Amino acid sequence: MQVTIIEALDQLMPGFDPKISKLAQRVLVNPRKIDYHTGVFATKITPARDGKPVIIELTDAKIKEHKDTLEMQR
Repeated sequence: MQVTIIEALDQLMPGFDPKISKLAQRVLVNPRKIDYHTGVFATKITPARDGKPVIIELTDAKIKEHKDTLEMQR
């Protein structure tokens, strides 16, 4: 299974103390090779169809410009 975290703020788990967030990233996210993007909004999601991947368009949360497009296989 492929997991991707998309967070609008500049750190994972933004409601937590930054030290806790970094610890969780080091212990839970990085060892599992979970892909994550911070400081972005998911502005468009195109569902997977006919063997094509899910497409997620990301926009920079601060400047509101297109930043990246992710393709996710099921």
